[in-house]
Amino acid sequence: MLPGEGKMKKYETKQRKRILAVLKEHTDQQFYIEDLEEALKEEGEISRSAIYRNIKQMVEEGVIKKYASNKGRKFLYQYFENEVCLGHIHAKCLRCGKIYHVDHQVSRAISEEILNSLHFTIDKGESVLYGICSECA
Repeated sequence: MLPGEGKMKKYETKQRKRILAVLKEHTDQQFYIEDLEEALKEEGEISRSAIYRNIKQMVEEGVIKKYASNKGRKFLYQYFENEVCLGHIHAKCLRCGKIYHVDHQVSRAISEEILNSLHFTIDKGESVLYGICSECA
């Protein structure tokens, strides 16, 4: 099979571009669908079903990450910078929701400590530490 065969063509619709632009403008934030819908209203209406459809595609493509929230069965979404985010752990403030990128050396040290003490390898790109940031403390 040739490269690209068997894959669905990704369409760069206006809606997709708008959603991606909002997420890229706020790389340190996670959005509920409702929050994303509200942010998108500034540039004109977009249906919730269009947001869900585009979000689903972007999650499957690895462009954005889907996180379980502490609000029941709701999910949060965030733009995922593959090259930047794969190599380190993230920290999330439980009050304001801001996401912090943990320094690569600190991420490596935490990973090595967990490996040495528990014989457990963590996936740094999937790991999030929860706490309270200095602005909210």
